[in-house]
Amino acid sequence: MKTKKEIREHIKALFNKVEREELTEKSEVIQQKLWQSISDKKIKNICIYESLSDEVQTYELIKKLSSAWYNIYTPQVISETEMILIDGEYEVYEKEIDVFIIPGRAFTKNWKRLWRGRWYYDRFFSNGRYKKSRKVWVCFDFQLLNEIETKAHDIDMHKIVTNT
Repeated sequence: MKTKKEIREHIKALFNKVEREELTEKSEVIQQKLWQSISDKKIKNICIYESLSDEVQTYELIKKLSSAWYNIYTPQVISETEMILIDGEYEVYEKEIDVFIIPGRAFTKNWKRLWRGRWYYDRFFSNGRYKKSRKVWVCFDFQLLNEIETKAHDIDMHKIVTNT
């Protein structure tokens, strides 16, 4: 089995091979799937990340969700070890979240995942405040692997959404 560092390097190399246009197309498929799964349920409060260049793009989905009157919150890193949620007015939010839409570096079909290696989400979820919240992980098809080593502190996912 590859080490976490080797997996991160492998995924980075795969990202470098994919054209930006293709990532945009794949992101659109994922965003459509997310929209369908969210709009079918009684969901009000959504936490969704603001995408980096090597993640599933989320800006269009954030706009669509906001215009459909969902309450949107984004995670913000505030120190080397801490992450918070903020609303559209940049106020800290600490109440109920129905769904978290979360990126990652690599995943398996049996819901194991690998992040960038800073443990922000693991620490954020470890206090149990959002235990009842659904955690939806998003990734591109090439980020799905057969196996990933995990640790006891790694949090569970409820669903993975890919472009395939």
